Amino acid sequence: MNTKKSLGSVSSLLICCWLGLSFFQSLPATAVPFEPPAREAPKRTTGGGSRDEGQCLLKTSSKTNALVSPLLPHTNLGLTLEARPTIFVYIPKTSARKAFFSLQDEENNHHHQMSVQLPSHGGVIGIQLPQDAPPLQVGKHYKWSLVTICGQTLEPDNPQVTGWVRRVTPDASLTALNSTDSLESVVQLAKKGVWYDTLSILAQLRQERPNDANLAKHWYELLTSVGLGAIATEPVVIVEDLGQQFSNAVEGSWK
Repeated sequence: MNTKKSLGSVSSLLICCWLGLSFFQSLPATAVPFEPPAREAPKRTTGGGSRDEGQCLLKTSSKTNALVSPLLPHTNLGLTLEARPTIFVYIPKTSARKAFFSLQDEENNHHHQMSVQLPSHGGVIGIQLPQDAPPLQVGKHYKWSLVTICGQTLEPDNPQVTGWVRRVTPDASLTALNSTDSLESVVQLAKKGVWYDTLSILAQLRQERPNDANLAKHWYELLTSVGLGAIATEPVVIVEDLGQQFSNAVEGSWK
């Protein structure tokens, strides 16, 4: 009788171990823990929130109640290694079809400006600075703004969202990274607090592999780690200037 009990206990233990192993095997092999640097946006900034958010926004059945907002850590500043990074903004479903993007240095000198075409549905848009845009200078802060054009022309009271970007030089560990965009690159950039590049490469990987559940989960965890969980399952579209969109949109939602 005692032998049967012992065998039963061993069987239960083996089952628990098997279930535990199965659980850990089902988890993504690599996490993307973002570690924001201590730097903050220049003090004269008024913050990244949108003004007059209700204009030209449409009612939607989505559970997301987030307003127009930049995809940035709480510092409202993101670092990049790129001379022409991709800037990410969340825009709910709107009747507006175009937005005006501008980039200024700390002295309010115009660096670059362009118009972008908004998708017909709400979601995260990535604004790719074109090759003819002047490169960002290393060590300088730049303030970017995106104004949603609700009517036929740009008006002072149109919804606006702002954020900051600073270009930095890579350290030895980042310089040694493989030149190809990979999840390993994403992880290393996140550990070093290079926000824009982390977001951009991960968005690109999701665009290339829209059915990859692990990539979708990494995206969700990355945004949630900086307080953007409310929009972490929203679709993503990367746009270029003059209203040209990349051929594919990342529609995958984390489940």
